[in-house]
Amino acid sequence: MAPPGFERQAELYELLASHPDPLWREMGEQLKGGKMRTIDVFAIPAYRDHLEEGLERAKERQGELIESLWRAVDDPSVYTKPARRELDAAGPTDDAEAPETETGIRACPACGRVIRGPACPYCC
Repeated sequence: MAPPGFERQAELYELLASHPDPLWREMGEQLKGGKMRTIDVFAIPAYRDHLEEGLERAKERQGELIESLWRAVDDPSVYTKPARRELDAAGPTDDAEAPETETGIRACPACGRVIRGPACPYCC
């Protein structure tokens, strides 16, 4: 259990520890287990290089994301999908109906936050 105020940090460490990439997974396990502090990632050359490469890839993909958003502005089908408020007005959905990704990450039907597992730690 994470100390109060550190829940998001603990969630990040858990996501890293379950990442398919072995180096991210190793970093996550060490951070999650308290064997390493966040700042220590920069002290280990392999970790630092992996982080820098990941940030570079993210920066490259940011351009792709922005282009996709601009294309979506011109796509009329984007505007025909039900808005979140319309979905909320329909009432809560049964968890059995809620789509779940392979990672087990899904949106809480009550508050809409991204969660792992059956119970929402934010509203339940």
